[in-house]
Amino acid sequence: ALTPNEDPKQTNTSEHPWIAATDAHYVFGVAREGVMGKPVLVYASQEESSAAAARYGGHVLDYAGLQRALVHGEPASEAAHHH
Repeated sequence: ALTPNEDPKQTNTSEHPWIAATDAHYVFGVAREGVMGKPVLVYASQEESSAAAARYGGHVLDYAGLQRALVHGEPASEAAHHH
């Protein structure tokens, strides 16, 4: 999981805390390209992911919402919080 003040565009090889995928909060549809396409940002809390979505764009999703978004390309409206 990313830390709240970490810029996902910067390369950071420091150790990050691990979190279960089903407990994480995701930001999908960030307005920047990563090395392997559109990045999905991962945060430990709803508050952190909401702040990141406000800063970088995208939609806050839970694990089930992320799975739907990856299959369909856009988050389902009931699973996403638009920022």
